[in-house]
Amino acid sequence: LWEWDVPDDRLDVSERWWQLLGFEAPPPGDGTIEEWYSRVHPADLGRLRSLIGEFIRQDNADGYIQDVVRVLRKDGLWTWMRMRAVAERDAQGVAVRLAGTMSPMRGDGAWDWLTGLPNRLLFEEQAASSATHLAEGQTGAIIYLGIDRLSALNEAMGHGAGDRALLTIASRIEAALRPGDIAGRFSGDEFAVCLSSVPDAAFAHAFARQLLLGIAQPQRDGEQQYSLTASAGLALFEGAAGERASRAIDEARAAMYAAKEAGGNELVEYQTGMKESLQKAVSLQRALTRALRDEEFELWYQPIYRLGRIRRLAGFEALIRWSPTRDGGLYRSRDVIAPAHFIPFAEESGQIVDIGAWVIGEALRQMRAWFDELGLSRLPAISVNLSARQFADTRLVGLVQDEIIRSGLPAQLLRFELTETMLVQDVRVSLQRMNALRKIGVSLVLDDFGTGYSSLSYLHQYPVNALKIDQSFVRGIDVAPEKQKIVRMITMLARTLELDVVAEGVENRAHLRLVRKLGCGYGQGMLLGRPATAAATAELLRTSNLDPRTTHSR
Repeated sequence: LWEWDVPDDRLDVSERWWQLLGFEAPPPGDGTIEEWYSRVHPADLGRLRSLIGEFIRQDNADGYIQDVVRVLRKDGLWTWMRMRAVAERDAQGVAVRLAGTMSPMRGDGAWDWLTGLPNRLLFEEQAASSATHLAEGQTGAIIYLGIDRLSALNEAMGHGAGDRALLTIASRIEAALRPGDIAGRFSGDEFAVCLSSVPDAAFAHAFARQLLLGIAQPQRDGEQQYSLTASAGLALFEGAAGERASRAIDEARAAMYAAKEAGGNELVEYQTGMKESLQKAVSLQRALTRALRDEEFELWYQPIYRLGRIRRLAGFEALIRWSPTRDGGLYRSRDVIAPAHFIPFAEESGQIVDIGAWVIGEALRQMRAWFDELGLSRLPAISVNLSARQFADTRLVGLVQDEIIRSGLPAQLLRFELTETMLVQDVRVSLQRMNALRKIGVSLVLDDFGTGYSSLSYLHQYPVNALKIDQSFVRGIDVAPEKQKIVRMITMLARTLELDVVAEGVENRAHLRLVRKLGCGYGQGMLLGRPATAAATAELLRTSNLDPRTTHSR
């Protein structure tokens, strides 16, 4: 691994780089790029200088460069090496830092293109070899690492930033290895480490936890500082049989996914049955891909009412349901599956971005159909939940704008519900995204209010139209005076900020009476109306009094 500070001409290379050239320790030098160039074969040097010089001046379509050059070893022989580099650029697009790898050309298909680490094929070979060198009864370990939420970083800051983060993580992993240990990169966000021998399981646990701590240390990309965590799976294997190491890789991978299910930034040791859980996760991912392709998703609609002297229909919340069209081992055909059973997995796998895009388009399409088929002059607003990954996706605003134009409906009919937790991850970016959505004309609702992490110093900055009180404060409000106090405080705050308040979870008449008395202008819950299909919702629209404050005409 190497890194070059271009303005200061300061080149840092890892000890591993010098070891590949036959040096036990870095030789004396001035640490400049010219020192590095001095080891490149004269026949390759001009091409390499030109390639790097052009890459510094402007980015290319791939976002990285690579070349194969001959490099001088300590023993005076030339060795073929593959050089790869990515760049960090200033506001003018000029590279201020290059980071990359130099890896030996020993079967090019065995090395990861970005980090220079062994890929899965080579890693498995090396791990199997390590296992055969252990004496009978000695123990090795596999630590399988999955970087948490790397896709969110790519969506927020670009894939170049993601590549630079992966290079830093690879460097931190390599720095933690002992002589004889092996590291590899298997896919976009997955790494593995083979500990050649461990005295006991406690040592492997401690080593893995130190890896997680090292990965989680803050990184800086230009003016942005962020931290990435990792989920780790651990599996032990005994020596004298290479296939045991290969089996341990699969077991550690299954344990890593169990760590992700536990919330991430966790270490889990493999237990019997985890492979089956991983197979179910893979099956679910395939089933969700098929569901989107085969139109197995549908939207149900739960009404939201204005709680005045005369109750009027103010809007709907669009809620996704999944109805598989064929048996797939997970769910039976014709089952109606609630989002709690698949949305958390879709969020983790990244499929939520495509599913969420479908929800936005389908909600607007259905609104248009009601307009045209029912002959209504006005329609109430429709609320759509945005996930953290959707909100972080840089394509969101453009997607929303395109769908609104395609529907031919006024943007004011569309509302997005956002949670406090997703907004505080990066307040500056959140405000930019929210203001861009408001500029289109859509409304924003702060969902699950009272359960997240927003402070009042941020709340007054958020360009939201309404607060939605979490149902945990509404349920039991008739027997819990402290909940009444909380709801009253929220409504007073909202009144000060000139925001509407929606009480979620209104399930009986006592709830309804109290939330109305405490100042909630709007309500949603099973008492007022259950989620219903589009056909049933159309009948409700035909017969309801609409709230003039929240409905819009063509």
